[in-house]
Amino acid sequence: MTASNPISRTRPAWPSAWRLYFARGREQRNYRPLKPEEIEVLEHNRNRAENWGQVRVSDGFRPEAVCDCSFRGRVCIGALKEGFLKDEALRLPVGLELSSFADCELGDNVAIVRVGILDGVIVGDGALLFDIGEICAAREAPEEPEALWLEVGNENGGRRLQASGGLLPADACLWARFRDDGAFQEGLEKIGRRERVREAAAACLVGDGAVVVHCRLIRDVRIGSRCTVRGANELRALLVQSDSREPTYIGSGVELVNGIVGFGNSIARGVKAIDFQTGRCVRLNNGARILHTYLGPNSTVSCCEILGNLILSFHEQHHNNSFLIASTLLGQSNMSAGASIGSNHNSRAADGEILAGRGFWPGLSVSLKHNSRFASFTLVATGHYPYEMDIRLPFSLVSPAADGGVQIMPGYWFRYNMYALERNARKFSKRDRRQVKAQHIEFDYLAPDTAAEMLAALRELSAALDRQGYVGGGEDTPVSLEGTAFHNKALVRKPRQGCELYRRMLAHYGARELVRAMERAGEKAWRSDPGAFIRGFCGSPPLIWHNLGGQLVPDETLTEILAGVRSGALASYDDLHAVYDRAWQDYPGKRAQHALYCLCEAGGFAWEDLGPARIASILEESIATAEALYQSALDSRRKDYDNPFRAITYRSREEMRQVIGDLEDNAFLTEFRRETDDYCRRTRLLVKIFK
Repeated sequence: MTASNPISRTRPAWPSAWRLYFARGREQRNYRPLKPEEIEVLEHNRNRAENWGQVRVSDGFRPEAVCDCSFRGRVCIGALKEGFLKDEALRLPVGLELSSFADCELGDNVAIVRVGILDGVIVGDGALLFDIGEICAAREAPEEPEALWLEVGNENGGRRLQASGGLLPADACLWARFRDDGAFQEGLEKIGRRERVREAAAACLVGDGAVVVHCRLIRDVRIGSRCTVRGANELRALLVQSDSREPTYIGSGVELVNGIVGFGNSIARGVKAIDFQTGRCVRLNNGARILHTYLGPNSTVSCCEILGNLILSFHEQHHNNSFLIASTLLGQSNMSAGASIGSNHNSRAADGEILAGRGFWPGLSVSLKHNSRFASFTLVATGHYPYEMDIRLPFSLVSPAADGGVQIMPGYWFRYNMYALERNARKFSKRDRRQVKAQHIEFDYLAPDTAAEMLAALRELSAALDRQGYVGGGEDTPVSLEGTAFHNKALVRKPRQGCELYRRMLAHYGARELVRAMERAGEKAWRSDPGAFIRGFCGSPPLIWHNLGGQLVPDETLTEILAGVRSGALASYDDLHAVYDRAWQDYPGKRAQHALYCLCEAGGFAWEDLGPARIASILEESIATAEALYQSALDSRRKDYDNPFRAITYRSREEMRQVIGDLEDNAFLTEFRRETDDYCRRTRLLVKIFK
C-alpha cells in the first residue's frame, strides 16, 4: 500500500546538474570563490573542507561567522551579517557552527547550528536550523518523478487519487467518484503527470524564514517559507506548504512519510501519517494516526485513527477510541467517541465503503457496517447496526428499533435540535481559518444538495403514506420504507410530521432565495410585474447538484468538467479551478432558480401561479417559519437550563449561572435573533409591495 512521493528523489545527479539544481525554485545568485584570507580565517576557526575551491560565497560573507564546520562537494554560502535569529527562547547568532554541509546552498543571514549533516538542500534566507540529526536529499532523480497515490474511499485502491500540491478537495472528488469514466480518468492522470513534473522542478529546500529545531531525520522534504518544525522525529518524502499568510507548524514527536501538508496546518504531539494529503488549515494532534487519506480544509483530528478516507471540509474527530475506515464524508461531519466506522471486511475482500453527505454525525459508540449510504445531516443514535443501510431522508435521526431493525425520524433536526443546526452553520463560517479560500465551500444547511434530498424524501414519504392508505387525521403512525436496511425492517417514525417539516423548510428555502434574488436585482426589475420577473428569472432551473469538495455545482457544470478533461481542453488543475471559480460566480442565481423550483414542487403549484397575492402569502409564511426556527433553537437550548439534573453539580443556581452563563447572554442566540429580525423586516417590506 506504500507509494512514492511526487517530490521524492528529485535531486539530480552530481556534479553535471549542479548549476541547474541551485537555480531551481529561486533566482540565480552570483557566488565567487573564497579569498585566501577567508580560507585562513575559516581554518583558524576549526573548519575543514575536502576542497575549498568548491566552496563559493556571495558578497557580505563573513568567515568569522563560521566555526567548527565541515564542507564536502559544492557548497554555496550567502551573506552573513552580524545579528541574531530567534525562536521562542532560542537565540542564535547569524552564521554556521558545529555542522556538516555537502552539496548545498545556504541563503543570506541564516543561523545553522548543530546539524549533523545537511546534504543536497537549499536553505532560504533568514532560516534557522538547530539541533538536527540529518537533513538531506536523495542523490539520484528518476527521469520521471513517481506519483503519490492515495487509496481513498475504498481500501482496494479502486478509488485512488494522485496527491499534488495543487490538488483541491474538488479535484480529489473528481478522482475518486467517477471511476466508471475511463477517458475522464485518463485525462486526470495526464493532469497529474504534468503536476508531478512541475513540482519535481523545485529542489529539496528549507524556505525563507523557516525554523527547524530539535529534529532527528528530515529527508527529501520541501519545507515552505515561515514554516516551523520543532521536535519532529521523522519527516520523509514530503511537501510542506507554508507562507507568511498561512504558516504551517509541525511539532514534537511527529512522524510524516510520503505526504503533502497543506498551508496553515498545525501538526503536533505524536501524530503519525503515511501516504496522505491535508488541505488548508488542518489540525492534527495528540497521536492521531492517518494512512491513505485526503483530509479537507479546516478539519481537526485528535488521538484517533483514520484509514483510507476521502474527507471534505470541517471534519471533527477528537477521541482516542474513534475509528474511521474506507469512507467518503462530504463535509461538516463529526465523529463521536467510540464510533467505529469500522471493519470493511464484510465481503470476501477489504472492499467495503461508506458514503455520507454533509453534516454526518454518528453518535457515541455507534458501529456501522459497510456498504452504507447516508443523506445529509444524518444523526445516528448510539447502537450497533449489523446491517447495511441506505438512509435517504435528510436531517433525520436514525436509531435501533426494539425488534432489531432500524427506525428513522425525518426532519429531526428542525423539530428537536435547531440550536445545534443553526449554530454549526455559523460556526463553520466563522472558524474558516483559511486566508486563501482556493476551494469554495457552502456552509448553509439549506442549499441545493439538501433541498434536492428533502424534495426526494417528501415524494418518497408521501408515496409510502399513500400505500398505507392514509387519508388524513388520526395518529401519525409509522410507515415501512423499502430498501433502507438490508434484510431488516425500517420504520419511519412520525412520517406526516417529517413531510410537513420538509414542505415548510423547502418553502422557506425558496422564499429566502426569492428575497435575496429580488434584492440583488433591485426593485425596478420586478415592481411592475413580479410574476414575469420570476418566470424570466427562473428559466430552466438546474435540478441535479453535486458536492465537489464542499462546493455545490449543477449537473451542467459537472458535464462541462468531464467533457473538458476527456478532450484535453482542461489540461491542468489551473484550468479546472477556473471552471470552479466561474461556477461559484453563477452559484447565487442558479441556487435561487433551484430554490424556487423546490418551492413550487413542495407547494404543488406552477410558475404561472406566482402572482403578487401568492408571493405575498409565501413571504408571510417564510416570516413565520423564520420566527419558529429561532424559537425552536431557543427552546432546544433552554432545555439545558430547565433540566433539574443540570443543576445537581452546583452549590446553587447562582453558581450555575456563573459557570455556564445566562441563556439571555448566549452569543449565538443573540446573533440568531438579530439576523432573524433583519430577515423578517426586509421580507415584510416586500409583502407590503405585493399586497
